[in-house]
Amino acid sequence: MSSQEVIRRLQAICTDADPTKLYRNLVKVGQGASGGVYTAYQVGTNLSVAIKQMNLEQQPKKDLIINEILVMKESSHKNIVNYIDSFLYRGDLWVVMEYMEGGSLTEVVTTNEMADPQIGAVCREVRLTREVSNMFIKMEIPFYSSTDVLFVLWY
Repeated sequence: MSSQEVIRRLQAICTDADPTKLYRNLVKVGQGASGGVYTAYQVGTNLSVAIKQMNLEQQPKKDLIINEILVMKESSHKNIVNYIDSFLYRGDLWVVMEYMEGGSLTEVVTTNEMADPQIGAVCREVRLTREVSNMFIKMEIPFYSSTDVLFVLWY
C-alpha cells in the first residue's frame, strides 16, 4: 500500500478536526518505538486521556496502523485501554485512548513483587482479554503491536 493510499484511508477513519483545540495540557509520559505518549485533558469534559502521537513517515508498517485503529474502534472491554478517537494532524497520527494510571502491565509485573493471589488476579484478568486479542490476530496485527494497545497504560 502506498503512502498516499495510507493517508487517504486514515483520513476516512480519523476525525477531521484539530486535536490541539480538543485536548489541553499535554504532558509527555513515555516514548515508544512508534512515538510519544502524552496525558491530556479533553476540553469541555475534563476527561483525562492518553494520546499516542506517531510520525507517519517514520512508521515502517503503515498498513498495520489502519487495521489497529479499525479494531480498536470496534473493541471495548473492561480490561483493555479503550480507544476514544484519532486524528491526522500535521503529518502525525494522534490516537486518543483512556488514561489509566499505574504504568504499563509489563512494568507493573516486572518491577513489583506480587503475592500469589495478586499474580492469580492478573493472570485471570489477562485471560479475560483473550476474546479481544483474538480480534487483533484476525486483523493480522502482530502480538507485539496489539499488546501496546491492550496494555500500554493498564493496571
